[in-house]
Amino acid sequence: MFAQHKNGILTVSICDLGMGIPKSLRRKPELKELLSSPLQVAKKKRDTSLIDIAVESSRSKTKLPHRGKGLKDMLDLVKSGTLGGFRIFSARGVFNYNVLDKKESGRDYKSTINGTIIEWQISLEDNHDQ
Repeated sequence: MFAQHKNGILTVSICDLGMGIPKSLRRKPELKELLSSPLQVAKKKRDTSLIDIAVESSRSKTKLPHRGKGLKDMLDLVKSGTLGGFRIFSARGVFNYNVLDKKESGRDYKSTINGTIIEWQISLEDNHDQ
């Protein structure tokens, strides 16, 4: 984990050299129905699509109500500000949100990073209500 405060922006980067979000989601039986929809069958081979599902989902394998919301909460906090961004690199996929553009994007690469890196940037000068 790395953190930096510079010019009113807090940047936090977390690296996890585990199996990665896409592989983890493919192993979760509770997400089988979501991954079996016709649209997802076509997309589930793309790591970026699986990262999107992880960001949107609030489920965890523990099924505890306070678990499984971290990525979504991080993105929501970034969206509530005027500066910052949120990026997830996992396996071959990348998810990106930039506050200035107010849009999400992603892409898949040919090679994998063998794990996950999350980079989270927020303005410490914004008034975050969360």
